[in-house]
Amino acid sequence: MSGVTNNRFYGARSWREAKPVVLHPRFFDGFRDFLDGRPFDYRGLDGWPLLDQHRYENGRELAAECRAAGIIVRWGDRKRIPRGLKELVARRARRRAPPEGPLKAQASRGIVDLVERAAAGWARHLGKQRVALLLRQ
Repeated sequence: MSGVTNNRFYGARSWREAKPVVLHPRFFDGFRDFLDGRPFDYRGLDGWPLLDQHRYENGRELAAECRAAGIIVRWGDRKRIPRGLKELVARRARRRAPPEGPLKAQASRGIVDLVERAAAGWARHLGKQRVALLLRQ
């Protein structure tokens, strides 16, 4: 998966779009692995389909964000999303929804694209392992 970016997978703009992502088995695995302190196993992901790899990484990233923000999430059953996690994901999705009116939506999307490209460049520059180390701190 070296050199592949997440740019073909756009963030959800509603809970309805986000829910299938959060319910994905690999998202749950990534989330739990991070919380349980398991190191990121890049070689283990190489045999997985691309979508599974991305969902696993999404789960780890969200778990890292929760920990950094001091949000405690106890998630034992993959099919029962904890309320706090659902609220966090839904709030983020609502923020991504385009504002009313075509000019505002266009400007907003342009800003989001710039930020996403900058983040992707930052991650490539530092390398995935370095990013993973930073997230653990």
